[in-house]
Amino acid sequence: MLISIIIAPPATTSAPAVLPAKPKPLRLDELDRQLLEEIRAGGRYGTGFWTVVDRVAAAQGPTGRADARAWRLEVLKHLRWLLQAQVVFMFGKKYVTSFRFPKAQRN
Repeated sequence: MLISIIIAPPATTSAPAVLPAKPKPLRLDELDRQLLEEIRAGGRYGTGFWTVVDRVAAAQGPTGRADARAWRLEVLKHLRWLLQAQVVFMFGKKYVTSFRFPKAQRN
């Protein structure tokens, strides 16, 4: 009789089956760079969330009201992506900053 399965002794440790994936470098487009520039100009404690969205959308030179709204939605989408990727962070409820602050603790 031939044994086809080899089992390691229970006392040995084994390497993890799957190695953690290396994070991919972020690819920032021009709109992302403009957002980062505007946020960093606000200093350590950041700039208002909607102030950043409005300034960057206005810098795109919208031709009308509908175009301005479309730009604001596009900028908002990019800002949410930067928040999710942890490139920028929320400071409080209304401000966006490029610095990560520790969570406030209540005593």
